[in-house]
Amino acid sequence: MTSFFKSHCYWPFVFFVLLFFGILTCYGISVTSHHVPSLPEWPFVSDTGVATPERCIFTLLFSMAAFACLVTMYLYYKYVIHQHHQTKTNKAALVVGCVVCFGMVMVGAFQWTVVLVPHMIGAFLACGGATLYSWLIVHISRRQLAPKVHGMGVVYCRMVIALVESIAATLFLVALVLWKVNEKYRSFAAIAEWILIYGAILFLLTLVYDLRRIKDTSLDLVLHTDYTVTSPVSAKEDDRLNEVSVT
Repeated sequence: MTSFFKSHCYWPFVFFVLLFFGILTCYGISVTSHHVPSLPEWPFVSDTGVATPERCIFTLLFSMAAFACLVTMYLYYKYVIHQHHQTKTNKAALVVGCVVCFGMVMVGAFQWTVVLVPHMIGAFLACGGATLYSWLIVHISRRQLAPKVHGMGVVYCRMVIALVESIAATLFLVALVLWKVNEKYRSFAAIAEWILIYGAILFLLTLVYDLRRIKDTSLDLVLHTDYTVTSPVSAKEDDRLNEVSVT
């Protein structure tokens, strides 16, 4: 258990638990409260966070999950630098990851029944960005880490999940257009959205395989001060007064 927490691979697990089971919890509360229709009709994921009390849980879970997601993506970013070297793809993945996390916060904070435009922007950033992030990680895994750091099995697993995300995203967009013509496509669009979101959740969980290799992290904090020393001191003491390094 100690090695589990030192490796920092628990961050993807925290993200997984918060969203995977959190969304299902909100869905269960919504169904039992008759806020969304029950099976076989499917609601959109955002529909499970519209009414009270599930709305409060929905917002809290998405905000917490966004933080866990950001930490996970940053750790993976630093991991790639350590195992390979800095690349434009790795930088792009971190930027896209930050956008995804911001979109998640927007989805949780702005209910579509109250403020539609910010919610839709957040959904686009989160879902679209998650799909793009998945393919960037697939590229990094294939071109920079395999087979030296991990085997091709990891690459193929991530590639399959990313492909499912892309197909689900495409079907979701098509179903939204068809929904304007025929109401029956609403459930189809909702199912595609669920598959897309849960695919993105599962993809981030695969980063556990890499983050488990991180045994420890350190923080370097350097403080600069503007002391004016009037009494004579040695060069060593002067450096110690003007710069403090904490590891």
